[in-house]
Amino acid sequence: MRARPRRLIIPLLVAVAVAPPPAGASVAAQRPVIPQVSIRGVRPGMTPAEVRSAVGRAPDGSSTAPHPILGRVRVWRFGGLRVVFDGVRAGRTVLSVSSAASQDRTSGGVGRGTTEVVLRARVPGAQCATEYGYRHCWVGVHRAGRIVTDFSLSRRGRVTRVTLGRVVD
Repeated sequence: MRARPRRLIIPLLVAVAVAPPPAGASVAAQRPVIPQVSIRGVRPGMTPAEVRSAVGRAPDGSSTAPHPILGRVRVWRFGGLRVVFDGVRAGRTVLSVSSAASQDRTSGGVGRGTTEVVLRARVPGAQCATEYGYRHCWVGVHRAGRIVTDFSLSRRGRVTRVTLGRVVD
């Protein structure tokens, strides 16, 4: 009689091990920060519908904000994730996506709280500088139309935010 429950338990354990994560599982764990590509699956150039699909839900908040070059832009918030669109009208696409959430990390573990030394060691091509009192590290080229991944650093030399975006000017 005891053999039967074991026969049921082993297939059940196998099924649980290979099953996809539940709907409420962390999206960040499934889609990390990929420098020059995406944060939680959100990429520059995506439409609002594509963003909702990538994140898996509607935004927690939506607002407009002034932009020094583009005029007004639409901003969506999903917890610690912030998505900025290149305008407020129909046809807008993602200009930048940034995260201050500690669970959003690169495959090398770089994210909020990581030191500059570790960031330089684990993010290939990272360059760091202090500009106008702002310390940051980045991957990519700061030229109009190009994609850049920027890691904002605190005064203590730790990452506070990761931003992926298209350079406007």
